[in-house]
This record gives sequence, C-alpha cells and structure tokens, in this order.
Amino acid sequence: MTPIEIKKFLIRIERALDKLGFTVNELDNSYYCAKGSRHCIIVPYTSPNDFSLIPYNKCNNFIIISAGESINNIACNKVLTITELETLATKYKNIPLYRDLYDMFFFNYSLAVALSNIESIINGKKEKKNKEADLNSNNKETEYSIDIKSIEYELGVTLIKAGYSYRGKSTCVVPLISKPYKKGNYYWYGYHDYQIEELSKFKASYLALFFKNNPAYLLLPQEFVDEKLSKLNKTLKDDKKYWHFYFEYIDNKFYWRIPNDGLLDVSQYMKSRIKKDEPTMVNKEPTVKETVIKITSNSFHEAKR
Repeated sequence: MTPIEIKKFLIRIERALDKLGFTVNELDNSYYCAKGSRHCIIVPYTSPNDFSLIPYNKCNNFIIISAGESINNIACNKVLTITELETLATKYKNIPLYRDLYDMFFFNYSLAVALSNIESIINGKKEKKNKEADLNSNNKETEYSIDIKSIEYELGVTLIKAGYSYRGKSTCVVPLISKPYKKGNYYWYGYHDYQIEELSKFKASYLALFFKNNPAYLLLPQEFVDEKLSKLNKTLKDDKKYWHFYFEYIDNKFYWRIPNDGLLDVSQYMKSRIKKDEPTMVNKEPTVKETVIKITSNSFHEAKR
C-alpha cells in the first residue's frame, strides 16, 4: 500500500471505531480500544511486518483489519475487512445479529451463543412466515367456477360446448357466473337477447347461474325465466338488449330481486355440485347408432317368433 492509501485506510478504521463507541488510544502499529471494562486491540493490516509485534499466544484479544485482500499464514483467526468493519459499525446498534457479532469479535463473546441466537432468529422468521401462510390460507375464500359436469349429472345428458351455450340433442344450457357485490350483498348477471334466441331452439332449455363464492348453483328453466322479463330492467345497446338479473343469498336460500315485487324465492331450483370422486356417468340421449341397433335387435327377435 502507498502512504496515501495507508492514510485513507486508517481514517476509515478510526471512523468505524468511533461509530462503535470505543475509546481509542493509538499504540505503535495498532489501536487500543476500550468500552467500559472491556477492551481489545485493533491491528490494521498494512504490511506483513506489522505482525511481528503481536504476541500470538494472546491473539484472542486482537482483531486484524485488512483493506480487502486475503490474509494467509496468520495465527489469529479474527480478521475483518474494512468494509465488514464499517458495515458492523453501521448496523450493530439496531440489529440483534450484528450486536452478537460485535461482542463476539471484540470481546470474546461465545461463538456458540451467537450461532444459537442466529438460529433462533432464523427459526423465528420461518415460524412467522409459516403462521402468515396458514393465516392467509384460512382467510382465503374458495373461488368456484362454472361446472358443466354437475349440470350433466343433474339433467342426465351429455353437453357439448357451442359458442356461449352447451348443447345436447334436445337440451341447451347457457351458464353464467357472478362474483358477489358486497356493497349491495347481491349477484348480478346480464341475460342477452341472443342467449334467449339460442335457448328457444331446444325443447329443454335452462339458464345455469353460478356464484364465485358459493358451491351451489341455480338451474332455471327458460320458460320460468322468460315470463319474468317484462318486470325486469333492461339495457339497449347497438340494436341489442340485455336484462339485469339480481340475486341474493339469505339464510341458505336464493332470492331473485324483481323490481316492484320484492324478493322471489327460487331455492327450488338450487342444485349442488357433484363431488370430485362421485361417478359422472349420465343417461345419455340416444344417438343415431344406438337407435339403429335397437331396431335391428327388435327385428331379429320378431323373426325368431
């Protein structure tokens, strides 16, 4: 190190020792640092010759500060870089872990105790994180989605997606889903004229209303829905229109909010989702192939008579 580099290095050490609250006295090639009845000796590493003055048999009271380079063949194992010393000086007052390191390095504080405290801090953080995760898990509401398999199970048909609806041979279902609107404690749906037109093409047509925070759903026959439309508010937009549906869930029952008529109990149309492990086999509507087989089978038996 050049004389200028050594001077800057020593100034950094002295400032750090001052932050650490030491009373400092300069020795020949080191600093005698005291804090109350405790003391230690700080040795700046500027040249390998510096260590000729250190009594290695008493090395536990010595801390070597290097400018950043590695130090080899030194009997004393208490070595800090100047950057580590400055970091310790900045953080030791406010962070328990750094207080432990401070005592361990400068005043022979037990390493085992320091490591134990570190482990306690780490375990405490893990425990806190686990508790927060459990709390979030318990507070998080289950969010439900549209469940076509439950509708198939309820109606005993197989449904295939076609645009915004699901169709069987003579069955059509339009599923809708709503989040809860907490301010009004209600669910809102928009029922469009093109959905009415789609449902009208089939003998058995249903509007399936799902709720994001409730496992139950409503399966409303189209004729029941359409007879209420004249009483509902609607919106016209670009030559198209849709009706506003408002539903409430009160005491395990669903109610349809009809303007000027109040709440209409529609719990008779409330259905439950099938469980994941529940069989999903349905009574399918006869396909063309099945019909042909039945006719052939009947003809065969008639020929035997």
